[in-house]
Order: sequence, then C-alpha cells, then structure tokens
Amino acid sequence: MLAVLVVSFVLSLAIIPLVGVEYMPQQDQGFLFMEVELPAGTRYEETTRVCRQIGNTIRENAPELKSLIITTGVTEDVENMIFSPKKASNYGKIEMTLVSKNQRTAGAKEIISRLRPLLDNIPGTVIRFTTTDPIGEMIIGASADFSIDIYGHDLEQGVEFANNLVNALMKIDNLKDLEISQKLARPEMQVKVNREKASSLGLNVSDIARGVELYFSGDRT
Repeated sequence: MLAVLVVSFVLSLAIIPLVGVEYMPQQDQGFLFMEVELPAGTRYEETTRVCRQIGNTIRENAPELKSLIITTGVTEDVENMIFSPKKASNYGKIEMTLVSKNQRTAGAKEIISRLRPLLDNIPGTVIRFTTTDPIGEMIIGASADFSIDIYGHDLEQGVEFANNLVNALMKIDNLKDLEISQKLARPEMQVKVNREKASSLGLNVSDIARGVELYFSGDRT
C-alpha cells in the first residue's frame, strides 16, 4: 500500500510543470511570517537569543522591512494558540511588516529567497517561512502549495514513513519549508513532591511547580 502511495506521488510530481493554474496562490499582502523551532527542551532564554539573532540578520538584509515583532515561548499548534494557549519554550515566531509595494522592488517571495540562505546554517534550528498568518491558515487552509496526507493505525510507523518521505522530497529543487504536522510526543518528566519536607520548608506544590517552570523555561513576565 505504501509502495503504491509513493509511486502515485512520484508520478504526480512529473505532471507539476504541466499544471498552469494555481487555485489559491500566496498573496503579497506586505507581511512575512516565520516559525522558529529548536530542539524540545531548549530553554526559553536560548530560544529568545536565537530569535533575536535571526531578527538582526533580517534587519541587516531586508531594506524592505518596516517593522518586526519577535515572540518566543509560543505553541506550534494554531488551534491551541487561539483557543487554549500552551507555552513551548523551544518555539518562536517572527512577524514582519514590509513597506508598501510602491516603495520596494522585491516581492514577498523574493525577499524570502534572499533571507533563506542566510538563516539555513543556525545549528539545531528549523525555520519555516510563510506569507499567511497562523489565524489565516486555520481559516483558509495551510499556506503550503500542496500537502500529502498519510493514514494508518500505527502513529510511530506513520511518522517514520513521513520522515523518510520528507528526506526524499528535500532532494527535489524548489521544494522548501517541508513540515510534518503530526509529531511524536515530547519527552516528559514527572516530579513527585515530598509534601512533608516541602511543608517543613514553607513551600507548597504551587511554589515548587513555579520554580521548576522557571528553571526549564525561563521567566516570560
């Protein structure tokens, strides 16, 4: 079954040059959005440092830039970000506003093509560009030009197949910002509090939980 899927997909790639219609092209609305992902468990301060480094590179190489906003410690899940915010210390986003079209000669995609090589060599960092904001993506669909759905009963096997497929697709020119939406669970650590000892030190569970969060994720206030 997987072999049939791969063969069908490869054959579909062959006809891409023959397709002359783009039904929902990405529009140049004067905004660029970037998602920054570091390895799970990365401290908030390190994510902030990397995002600021990226922001400085953008400012130095994008004269079309009007303003730039950096947010770190955000969720990678659009629905959770809107309806039930969850914080993840290894994620960041950068929102860029460009000057009006009559004040620049480069389009949004051209600016992305210029910036991408300058940001590809940051160790352990995955960077994804889009011209559609996350809320817009949820309303009108993903910002990618095309997507591939993989179905099955074994999550681990499905993710492994998806990773292999992404590695194969990365060898195709002009395919950028490849992403797997479904990921395996993040590593978790359970902390069991000795309430008796905590009480003798004047601490409660809430105090300890806050201290653990500060140690691993930093202070977002």
